[in-house]
Amino acid sequence: MVAVVCVVAVGAGGTGAVVVCVAVAGGTGTGGGAAVKCVVAAKSGSGCYVGGDFTAINGVAALNVASFDGTSTFAAMGAGSGVGPVTAIIATPEGWVTIGGNAGNRVETYVLGGPWTNIYSYAGAGTISALVATKEVVTGVTSIWIATTGFVLQKGINSASAAPAIAPSAGVINAIAVDAAGVAWVAGNYTLSGVTTYLAGWNGTAWVKPTGIAAEVKALSVDSSNVLRAGLATAPGVWRKIDGNVMIPDYGFRAYATV
Repeated sequence: MVAVVCVVAVGAGGTGAVVVCVAVAGGTGTGGGAAVKCVVAAKSGSGCYVGGDFTAINGVAALNVASFDGTSTFAAMGAGSGVGPVTAIIATPEGWVTIGGNAGNRVETYVLGGPWTNIYSYAGAGTISALVATKEVVTGVTSIWIATTGFVLQKGINSASAAPAIAPSAGVINAIAVDAAGVAWVAGNYTLSGVTTYLAGWNGTAWVKPTGIAAEVKALSVDSSNVLRAGLATAPGVWRKIDGNVMIPDYGFRAYATV
């Protein structure tokens, strides 16, 4: 029983904390694995987009991805994509919905009413675990970072994708976030230059490794003040980056979810 209402990120005033709310209400996803796996808010309006493993949602035929108008209505997005069940979904700065999954070794986007179009193909195995779109600091061109559970990490730009000069060689990547300087922060539990790594940032020429975290990082965010936060499965749970590439516990952070 699933029906994603929307995802909202709200700055919590003077506390500096960011509250992230994910609302899930009663409904029905059918077919496939009958599960919603990911959701992203639309760039404008009050709607959102959901991805997962389903052939219908709330009685509306939709193959693994659908839009929600923010009020009551789901809608299919084209006839389906080539990525299989959707495991990652984003909206680019232009508002284009972009997805990855566990099939096809590809990333697809939905522009101006579709159809789904393959924009990046990548070598290597694994389900896509993270997608992040950002504007390049110098050129303003949109680029997309791609990560998979098979530790593939690539940056796609201008219809081509490539790995960093020094790339993860084993393990799992759970999340990516890009800060205002264009540094791509990569979270998980992976091997980098022979060393077990939980969080590191690629600045275009080298990796930056902050101190303070000694366990697998599950989630990342960069807020409007350019503060990097990392979510762990172990207490205290949320850490934030301060000057000097140091991560400290963020005891003032609050996150709420209803499932």
